[in-house]
Amino acid sequence: MAITLEKLCEGCNVKYQMELVAGKGGINNTVRWVHMVEDREVPDFLHGNELIFTTGIGHISGEERLTAFVRNLKERDASGVVVNIGPYISNIPAHVLEYCDQNDFPIFTLPWKIHIIDITYDFCSRIIENEKNEVSLADAFRSVIREKRFISEYHEVFKKSGFVDDRELKVAAIHFYQKNTNATERVTHNNSEKLWRIFRSDSSPTALYVDQGRLILIKQQWGAEELEASIERLEKSCNSAGIEFYVGLSDIKAGLSGVSELFCQARAALLNAETDGCRIKEYKEIGLDKLICSADSQALQSFVWQKVGAITRYDEKNGTEFLKLLRYYESEHILDNVNRSGKVLGEILEDMKAKHKCVGDVRYIGLFSAVELVKSKETREPVVPYGKDPDNVMGKLIGKLKAKGFMTYSHENMIMISPPLIITEEQVREEMIKLDEVLSDFDSEM
Repeated sequence: MAITLEKLCEGCNVKYQMELVAGKGGINNTVRWVHMVEDREVPDFLHGNELIFTTGIGHISGEERLTAFVRNLKERDASGVVVNIGPYISNIPAHVLEYCDQNDFPIFTLPWKIHIIDITYDFCSRIIENEKNEVSLADAFRSVIREKRFISEYHEVFKKSGFVDDRELKVAAIHFYQKNTNATERVTHNNSEKLWRIFRSDSSPTALYVDQGRLILIKQQWGAEELEASIERLEKSCNSAGIEFYVGLSDIKAGLSGVSELFCQARAALLNAETDGCRIKEYKEIGLDKLICSADSQALQSFVWQKVGAITRYDEKNGTEFLKLLRYYESEHILDNVNRSGKVLGEILEDMKAKHKCVGDVRYIGLFSAVELVKSKETREPVVPYGKDPDNVMGKLIGKLKAKGFMTYSHENMIMISPPLIITEEQVREEMIKLDEVLSDFDSEM
């Protein structure tokens, strides 16, 4: 990506007596290159994100002309300007300083005795070295995540880029779309410096690279306020360019060793965001789609996309909310409750089988169960013939249970028990007392 102005200018106050005099709010602007510009009509060859040096030799001096020059640089998305103070520009007018502060456009002064060729050569070298480091950093993260290499193998690369092993880490995965087509690689290539400005407005260590059609962002010490501000900047930029985007955000975890896990989380959250049609999703919000993190498998991703995506499309077409129901099951831990309460139900049913002579067998799985009623445990003859109940034996039993508030039904000689999946263990015990009482009466009548 690109180096920030702040990082590029580290040590320059001492080495070159270069001083930031206004526009401090833009110090994290990114710099792709440096140029000398002496024409007050800013040339067309500027593409944005350049740091401009000027001596004023081309009739830029004077408050009005210097103000117009600085405004033109700002409009061309220059990163900042360095003014060589000397015979052509003796000082920076207060009006220019005020404009730079108001528009977060950094303006520096450089003494005439400093040779501009020295500092520009130094800056160009730093930019090239930073680009090499960025490539190395991206490769390091790819190797750790994709090839399961050890963090220790890339210790120097991470350290050089500011990543420290004991700081909190967060990963984001991003897709860009234009005309319903994934345009992530193209959008990232054409807007690399702009994306860098969006996500590197603070000084926290940052890696930004494309991996398998996703833009991957890895940051340390990414606070909630800065995260929100970054997303707002991204939204504003994309809206103005007609670009749709989806963002998946991982949890926060201390240490670089967890980056592979966080990458999987961000990838799963991104898939969930696209499935739901929601621009931003945190991993902690995605519910069932956490399945995607159980294996590093494209097949698993496709399965989740096909199945969950199919439910979403059905809901949209038919006005149903099956996916919402599915997510409720997961978020409210319904399966966990079924397992707990179902265990209690099974234990009570086994006790009833041993206690009541009318109970030939019990069958259960989770909270779905059946009690088989017989005339004799030895012969296992059902209390009613299959397909018949001439004396309404089962009908009367069900009526007694319903009279006690035990809602159930029968099938052949079986009492079906299938309570709501949210029933608690205590409620299971309370309700089964009613069944126990009815079965005791039935025993005495046999």
